Amino acid sequence: MKIIYISDDGIQFDNETDCQFHEWKMQHNHLKNIKFYNGEGKLLTSSPLEEEHYSSVETVVISNEEELKDLQALTDYTGFCAYESINKMGTWKYCVSEFILIKE
Repeated sequence: MKIIYISDDGIQFDNETDCQFHEWKMQHNHLKNIKFYNGEGKLLTSSPLEEEHYSSVETVVISNEEELKDLQALTDYTGFCAYESINKMGTWKYCVSEFILIKE
């Protein structure tokens, strides 16, 4: 017997966790529009769900409420606590001494 999990968009998965993760990403599709930059000012193109991406972020630019809601959901989902301080649209820079992002 083989169990196949099918996401809402019809993609098949061999396990429930991968299927749920895919659906979570679909429900938070505004994450792809958020601009994340590293310390050199270079736009990060990797997934914001990856630990390596998170550890490289120095600046976050939130352009609208949908992006803000999805970033807050990302914080809850991943536990990436540096994003917890982001509570409105705008440009946020990482403050090394406080370990949080501060609005410019």
